[in-house]
Amino acid sequence: MNGDTATRLIETAERLFAERGVHGVSLREIGAEAGQRNTGAVRYHFGAKEQLIDAVFEHRMVSINERRLALLDELDRGGRGYELRALAEAFLYPLAEMLGEPGRPSWYLRFCIHAAYVEGTAPRDLEAQDWTRGVAVISARYQQVLAEAGVPEQLR
Repeated sequence: MNGDTATRLIETAERLFAERGVHGVSLREIGAEAGQRNTGAVRYHFGAKEQLIDAVFEHRMVSINERRLALLDELDRGGRGYELRALAEAFLYPLAEMLGEPGRPSWYLRFCIHAAYVEGTAPRDLEAQDWTRGVAVISARYQQVLAEAGVPEQLR
């Protein structure tokens, strides 16, 4: 797969899905908007729309995950790896850093809102992908801390 073409398709899909929703954009439109003359370019590189959604998540989540894991390591070294506030920071800060800067916002959060409800996409099973491991660790730690504090399971 040509990395430049795939990246262009992924970033175009992210923007269009953010603007119009996952079901409001066709794979052909994504290809055309990304400058591809071949109307089947997205299918060639990714297959179905669900695999393209997964590719967008992975494209953004690899660096977010690396940052989360680094923060968790730092928290563990400082003895704060199971503090709820520290875990919230390890979850939120890497995502906030990905959301862009004033005047140059990211499409990622709006994409996530639309893509989160598409059946069969990667974020459903946090332990299934290496690039969602940071979220899986944070979630497991939250569950453990809240269970040890006696918070009933249905509230956790």
